[in-house]
Amino acid sequence: IARQQTLEEVRDEITQQLKEAEATRLLKTRAEADQEKLQADSESWAALEEGEGVSVAEGAYLRNDRASHREIISAAFNLESAGDSQVVEMNNGDVALLQVTEVKNGAWSEASDSQKQVLTQRMQQQSASAEMQAFMAALRAEADIVYARAQTDETATN
Repeated sequence: IARQQTLEEVRDEITQQLKEAEATRLLKTRAEADQEKLQADSESWAALEEGEGVSVAEGAYLRNDRASHREIISAAFNLESAGDSQVVEMNNGDVALLQVTEVKNGAWSEASDSQKQVLTQRMQQQSASAEMQAFMAALRAEADIVYARAQTDETATN
């Protein structure tokens, strides 16, 4: 039988959760301040790295990169152009400040046959999914739902 735990039973767990939440809040505040410095060109990445507890990692990432945190990849590919930056709070409580330094648009003519095949299949799947959703929405809009309620012995006597 489940029961509500006492404060003494959950005190350590709650204390730890509160400490982690406060640490994440402080990290996010610091990352936002660092972001403002970068945008104002009053601070460089190298200067930020010299700060306590800050590490800078550079790399080239692809939209479907599985080796990195999904939150960072998703945020990076939602930014519009080189120089854009964003503070990202990750699922594990860490906070990242990312800045796009370069955007390379893909060229269909440079894609390999296998890449073209994968992209073509994805586009066909997305199109089919959109068509199915539209079809289902039309069916729902036109549907007349009629149902009969069967009487049970209990409802028949009332």
